[in-house]
Amino acid sequence: MKPTVVLTGGGTGGHIYPALSIGDALSSQGASLLYIGNQTGPEARIVPQHGIPFRGIGAGRLDRRGPIAGLIGVTRGTISAMRLLRRSEAKVIVGTGGYACVPVALAGFLRRVPVILHEPNAVAGRANRLLGRLATRVTLGFPESGRGLPSSRCVVTGVAVRIPKAVPSPEKARRAFGLDPDRLTLLVAGGSQGAAAVNSVVFGALDRIGVLGWQILHQTGPKHFNDSVKSLMADRPYYRALPFIEDMTAAYTATDVAVARTGASSIAELALHALPAILVPYPYAADDHQRANAEIPRKAGAARVIDQSGFNPATLCEALQELAGAEVRDAMKNSARQLARPNAAKDIAEVALSLARP
Repeated sequence: MKPTVVLTGGGTGGHIYPALSIGDALSSQGASLLYIGNQTGPEARIVPQHGIPFRGIGAGRLDRRGPIAGLIGVTRGTISAMRLLRRSEAKVIVGTGGYACVPVALAGFLRRVPVILHEPNAVAGRANRLLGRLATRVTLGFPESGRGLPSSRCVVTGVAVRIPKAVPSPEKARRAFGLDPDRLTLLVAGGSQGAAAVNSVVFGALDRIGVLGWQILHQTGPKHFNDSVKSLMADRPYYRALPFIEDMTAAYTATDVAVARTGASSIAELALHALPAILVPYPYAADDHQRANAEIPRKAGAARVIDQSGFNPATLCEALQELAGAEVRDAMKNSARQLARPNAAKDIAEVALSLARP
């Protein structure tokens, strides 16, 4: 009989997509899956699209609406989660953080179902710090992730990301995006929703970037893709903008350098594809965790980091001038490869199944 593993975590893609990556690995090892998340969170839409059964619960936020209202919400969510754990006969829970994770992990602790937490960021999130002492094991994206968590329960696995099944050649990938197969290519990806501050700098630097010999593949985010962006493309054959890039494997393969935010999944994916990067941490992230994430590839020599306050057309172009040199990029690629943990999701799945209840 297949063991049932409950996945939980939500609120942002940074919590949801690692859970889906772990789910893929668990499925390949014979587990049945159930995802429990916030009934009004983005996970309620995203998870069913990936073929995983989803059950929604209320998930109160202890930092919103005041402590009493938050506590009532968490209590109700925990009771609902306990029912779902009983009905599903869950053998183990894997949580990836976010406030949606809290009632499910609490329910697991109360029902004595082992709880495995995954902390992908270099600074542990509030939910994982709260739940760390209740967890059977905590898997870490980076060694630095364990600060504030019980060290005896922590193991470094790397960040769970999906491993591409097929990787096109760079030339084929560039042609698929309508780009010149032989030109230096810059990927700009501020996350699935885009990043207004990053977009603004890129728009202001387009002409100079073209003069420097680069072409650009730009994921603007749906709300930033408008007629103005289309007119920029019409006048510049070296600029290709899309509201959202479905095939990020092809995008990474097509490009020589990426401009990106510094969520944990982005850092892990850049390392997996050995892609040199210009990183612009989001300055308002909780506990400034994006800045801490960015320091890991910077110290390794895999990235250049520019704070948002200093990110402008001049500093972007200055970085691109440096990275136009093949020797510089090759050194950064080698550094990025050293950071890659391609087996992270598989390793986390093995940890979870090894601790599952009989």
